[in-house]
Amino acid sequence: MRGLTKAKLGHHIEAIADFDTAIQRNPDLAEAYLNRGLAKAVLNWHTGAIADFDTTIHHKPDDAKAYVNRGLSNYYLGHHTDAIADYDTAIQLKPDDAMAYAGRGIAKGALGQHIAAIADFDTTIQLRPDLAEAYHNRGIAKGTLGEFHAAIEDFDAVIQLKPDYADAYVRRGTLKALRNHIPEAKQDLQTALQLVEKEGHTDLKTVIEATLRTLE
Repeated sequence: MRGLTKAKLGHHIEAIADFDTAIQRNPDLAEAYLNRGLAKAVLNWHTGAIADFDTTIHHKPDDAKAYVNRGLSNYYLGHHTDAIADYDTAIQLKPDDAMAYAGRGIAKGALGQHIAAIADFDTTIQLRPDLAEAYHNRGIAKGTLGEFHAAIEDFDAVIQLKPDYADAYVRRGTLKALRNHIPEAKQDLQTALQLVEKEGHTDLKTVIEATLRTLE
């Protein structure tokens, strides 16, 4: 399908046009709706993406990928309960789908269900121990619950997997400051500052600089 090639090249609007053509030729082609929905989601057209995932599911009710991606679009639209329901179904269909547990954990965290979120991140990590974002999100949840030592250990794991993950240094440094480990906190925040300066993230740079000033 030509649209897939265009999507892989980042030409998502052109890919959508190709998927439109494929759907006109075969309105029952579930794969075309799924791929068009994925392209729309990349462009943050989440309402349209959900409509395509709905149609995919109508034609292929056992398509776990459609539920996972509809869950993600629901999350971005703030429909966290709907997102959790989608991830629940995806997990029933494919119990070893790490991204379904990860997405459900994030949605639960958004609803303040941090203990349940941690359980989902635990499962994500069991399935994908190399997924830095799962440790990162679990660390955020643990930190929110006041489990600072355990959260720091998760951010340690993030940094081991992705040494250029600036936000992990920020969060680990902030938690170390809360535990009054000031020199270590400063070191983490200074590392984060170097990374965000390299990446040009001016908003985060301002926040880090302000935090460092409070530690002087």
